[in-house]
Amino acid sequence: MGIRHNQRSLRASTLVDEYCQLKGEPFDCLEEVVIDLITDVLILANMEGEDINGIFRMVANHVSAETEVVAGREVA
Repeated sequence: MGIRHNQRSLRASTLVDEYCQLKGEPFDCLEEVVIDLITDVLILANMEGEDINGIFRMVANHVSAETEVVAGREVA
């Protein structure tokens, strides 16, 4: 069933740490870092002519397909 969420979370955590180092800013708030990272990636996609609204739809579909709530916790 693909990469488990613990592996995805580890990869994302590493990316967030690297992103903060590249920006030269400390990791203060995960929400803020994620927003900044997604914003930068979407700006890049837009500059390359990609449909960012389509990207958002696909991301929502992927998250929905790969995540389900069972007994109050998310599982892959």
